[in-house]
Amino acid sequence: MDIVDYKERAKLARDRRENINIPNSTLEHAVYLTDLLFEKAEKSVKILTGTLSERFFNHQGMIESFKKLVKKNISIKVIVWHKIKMDEILDTLKSDFGGKVEIKTVDSERIQENWVKHFAVVDKKGYRIEDLHNPEDENDEDSIVKGNVNFYNPPVAKKLEETFDAIWQKIPS
Repeated sequence: MDIVDYKERAKLARDRRENINIPNSTLEHAVYLTDLLFEKAEKSVKILTGTLSERFFNHQGMIESFKKLVKKNISIKVIVWHKIKMDEILDTLKSDFGGKVEIKTVDSERIQENWVKHFAVVDKKGYRIEDLHNPEDENDEDSIVKGNVNFYNPPVAKKLEETFDAIWQKIPS
């Protein structure tokens, strides 16, 4: 399947609210699928991530996606659980989005036994789960970015949001 077919198929699955997993293995696919997921947000976006990867979070597609969320007044919460080279990205998120993005950081040991994968969940309906990878590879241009998005699977999305909320509650403000 070429990139145009891939993107059309993903957009169709989202628009039809199909309960199917769509895999990605490149940064471009990950950004595209995440943006598609975020476009349908009506209330909230919650992200549990490792390091706020520069490749991902500083990607122009993700910056534009966050801008659209802020413009729609969507609640955005982010948990970061590896504090590796992320001060600049944190500062950018905080300054560019004027306090509209809530961010908490936590030592990975506190949540590692409860949750092991990174994810984003939207409105308890859809999600993207990223496969485990070495945090040291986050900004390596050659590293593969594997994950799956499902635009409409409320039972799983609800569990992910409950997991996120439980972790969020345990982190001091």
